[in-house]
Amino acid sequence: MKILNVSETRQNLSNLINEAAESHKPIYIKGKNNSVALISHEKLEKLEEAAYLYSISKYINIGNLDKSIEEYAQGKVIKKSLEEFK
Repeated sequence: MKILNVSETRQNLSNLINEAAESHKPIYIKGKNNSVALISHEKLEKLEEAAYLYSISKYINIGNLDKSIEEYAQGKVIKKSLEEFK
């Protein structure tokens, strides 16, 4: 785990950005009153997606979802317009 203070971060920001992006590991920055983590954009997107999927997991029956995806891939679907559901 890499922990830097604000001064160290300021002096090496460009290199730290590259390091975070390439290693996919957070770099921790400790300020006077707060701390933050520098992570790659890709890693942040994956974390946000995982958090979203977890938040809706109670509404999704994974078994049914897998079956539906398989049926769609096999062409076993009935296409309806949005108006047909009204």
